[in-house]
Parts: sequence; C-alpha cells; structure tokens
Amino acid sequence: MVAIAFDVIAAILGLAQHTTRFTHTTVLDKVFVTPSAHRVHHGSNDEYVDKNFGAVLIIWDKMFGTYQPEVAPVIYGIGSKKLDTTAELLLGGFPAIASDLRRPAPVVAKLRYLVARPGTDLSCVAA
Repeated sequence: MVAIAFDVIAAILGLAQHTTRFTHTTVLDKVFVTPSAHRVHHGSNDEYVDKNFGAVLIIWDKMFGTYQPEVAPVIYGIGSKKLDTTAELLLGGFPAIASDLRRPAPVVAKLRYLVARPGTDLSCVAA
C-alpha cells in the first residue's frame, strides 16, 4: 500500500513539474525542483543546456554547479534543428550520432564526442 501511495505522489509531482501555470519563484525553489526549475531542464537555450538534473531536490544541482534559474523564456527541444516527424521525435539525435561515430576518428575522440556538449562536432574533439 505504501508503494502505491509513493507512486501516486511521484505521478502528481511529475505532472506538477511539467506545468507552465507557475511562473514566479518561491522559497520552495531553494530546496525543491519546482516547475520553473524543471522547465530549464528541458530548455535548449544556451544558458539552459546541461542544467537542473534533479528530480525532487534542487540542492544537488546547486552542490554540483548545474543549477540554473529560469531567467529567459524556455526554448524547448534538443538543439536548433526542428524535429518534424514522430520518428524524429522518438529517435532524437541518435541517428546523427551513430553516423558521426562511423566516421574515421581515434577511439578517444569518439568517446569524448559521446560526452561532449550537445551540438559538438566530432572534428572538434578529434584534435
């Protein structure tokens, strides 16, 4: 019964985090992942890339330097390329990554490419 209660709470929290109804910051933003902080997580704005990974507590992001408050309207997505089809939305950038990894390059460069910032070209990490 406790597991079901936690699952319900997690589902409600997940729905609340994905709303755009709450735009102002509160004291809760100092400890918890609020809708504002979670929007940043989904943003492709330069200042929002690789930020706000926490699911419940924002203190982890603050400790590891990945916290970013919402300071500008969020541009949702995974980069500047617009994804049009359902297949593109489901696969995201993985086909392009696979194509890049098939190009000739040192193994170390390919590993760096896999952990590089989104939008990094394989040639940038091959040197």
